[in-house]
Amino acid sequence: MKLIDTASMKEAERRADAAGLSYYQMMENAGQAAFSLLAGRFSLPGRRVCLLCGRGNNGGDALVMARLLAGAGAEVCLYLTDGAPRTAEAKQALQNLAGAVSPTPLEQVPQGERFDLLVDGVYGTGFRGELDPFRRALFAWARGAAPFVLALDIPSGVEADTGLVAGGALRADLTAAFAAAKQAALLRPGREWMGECAVLDIGIEKGGLAALTRAVEEADEGYLRAQLSPLSPLSHKGTNGRLAAVCGSDLYRGAAALAAEAALRTGVGYLTLCSTERVCQLVSLRSPETVLRPLSGGGEGQLCPGDLPDLWAGVEGADALLIGPGLGRSEGAGELVGELLGRFAGPVLVDADGLYHLARHPQWLAKRRGPTVLTPHLGEMARLTGESAGEIGKNPLACAARWAAEWGAVVLLKGHNTAIAGPDGALAVNPTGGAGLAKAGSGDTLSGILAALLAQGTPPFVAAVCAAWLHGRAGDLCPAGRSARSTLPRDLPGRLGDIFAQLGI
Repeated sequence: MKLIDTASMKEAERRADAAGLSYYQMMENAGQAAFSLLAGRFSLPGRRVCLLCGRGNNGGDALVMARLLAGAGAEVCLYLTDGAPRTAEAKQALQNLAGAVSPTPLEQVPQGERFDLLVDGVYGTGFRGELDPFRRALFAWARGAAPFVLALDIPSGVEADTGLVAGGALRADLTAAFAAAKQAALLRPGREWMGECAVLDIGIEKGGLAALTRAVEEADEGYLRAQLSPLSPLSHKGTNGRLAAVCGSDLYRGAAALAAEAALRTGVGYLTLCSTERVCQLVSLRSPETVLRPLSGGGEGQLCPGDLPDLWAGVEGADALLIGPGLGRSEGAGELVGELLGRFAGPVLVDADGLYHLARHPQWLAKRRGPTVLTPHLGEMARLTGESAGEIGKNPLACAARWAAEWGAVVLLKGHNTAIAGPDGALAVNPTGGAGLAKAGSGDTLSGILAALLAQGTPPFVAAVCAAWLHGRAGDLCPAGRSARSTLPRDLPGRLGDIFAQLGI
């Protein structure tokens, strides 16, 4: 799906205006397109239609619709939710009604009225924050006043860039997205408020709109079936991928165990764990299939540069390398991360403490000779980029895309809307997963899944998209018959076999 953020949409409109398509003509085109959308689905003569019009250009779009609906024989009720229009274009749209419809300023929530259709033109893409009590009450009435709600561009109370939904937002059955779908069309929870999303031409497609939109892939079962194949019946452990994992420390032994089991359940043929003796002891009990390379470690129970010769013997020859889960933050562990990033030529996945060290030494990325995948959550991304987690969360797609290009790496930005970006501009969002994943250790299982796919030869961007979907889907399945509150990261790997069986891979 092609998506656009609000800043880019404003730029597209500015360019169209400079090219001779006035802002009012864009409004007229938007109202006409939305009217045609309704007329193609409903017989309009005699149908009661209520339009809620804000004072901005989203309300102006609705004013254009009101004129056209009245001309088509609909019985139109037009409410001005914020008084008279404030923009020049919306004022002109009101004047052009020319008595066809009498607008009613809305000072209190209507009572008892019922309609066949309702059009939401209150906020559009300009909404941010929370709704006041009056709007909440108005939208509650609106949802019950008509069996079908059409939102113009985006439902009121939904933030276009983030997908965040204010309490009391007006849920739509159909959203008329002008020129391009807004990011909330694929971002949770906003996507659930939009109903069906129809993208409508308003005449600005020429003049650079395509360059301002982003093609965003949405992971689903079809995507995984297309990208991942069943294991060959002629395969053996040497052909199903060799993964080396440099994970764990005496303080964080479980991280290595979770990553190891997830990698094995994802089908990797040969897994070597390089870690401290205590970590290896735990993993041998939980996943005896893992090949263990216990190392002495430093005085802090973490790997150190002195371990590199023995460690490299376990890493060399691997098809992919996982660095970071539970590794620790000592200077010695950091030096080891830098050495591995510079020496290993195959795909490397860096997560958790590996990202901590990388944030302190960003020049290490320039040393990479092979593909790199980074899997930060919002806090880790803030440390890596110097931006605030709050700002990153406002537009995760744009953030992931920018830094993937900057670093020359695949970025899987974890969150309730996981965004995946490739250095070539590829973008995807993951729709699976929920509250059951909100526990320490969940990210370690994701790392194991993703690293196993890399070791099996899956291209890095595809591996990241598939791993995010598999991880989230495992989390969705775990609460079956119980609360997501009780889901543990160690429950996730056991669900992967069911998922692969359902997908036929």
